[in-house]
Amino acid sequence: MFIKKIGNEQYFLMAQEGFTYLNNEKCSGLIDKKKVAEKNLMGFEINKNTLFRIYKSFHEGQDNRENAMLQNIYNYSNENQYNQAVFLIGSAHRNSIIQKITEYQTGKIIKLNWTYYNNQKFVHS
Repeated sequence: MFIKKIGNEQYFLMAQEGFTYLNNEKCSGLIDKKKVAEKNLMGFEINKNTLFRIYKSFHEGQDNRENAMLQNIYNYSNENQYNQAVFLIGSAHRNSIIQKITEYQTGKIIKLNWTYYNNQKFVHS
């Protein structure tokens, strides 16, 4: 099965490269590839409408949690002084969080300097 092959490749690369793998485009690419394969697989199932609804609900839930996490960070930052902070997330959330940070800071008064694990610095102003 193609999805299992992608999963095996992900586990192998995590074991071999650790955080370096988890914080790069190769990991993000495999995550995206797995999502496409999951959607394609659902299209062949008898209960595909039910599966699509569950799949959509799952991803909407993830989206809502990510938005709430960022809202909490910005609320806290608006009300408290600090020099540095760490925000840890799973690799499957990396691309969507980076995109949301860019969107979230547009038009906001408070701007945070984000540095991602792979030393890629993003200053949003």
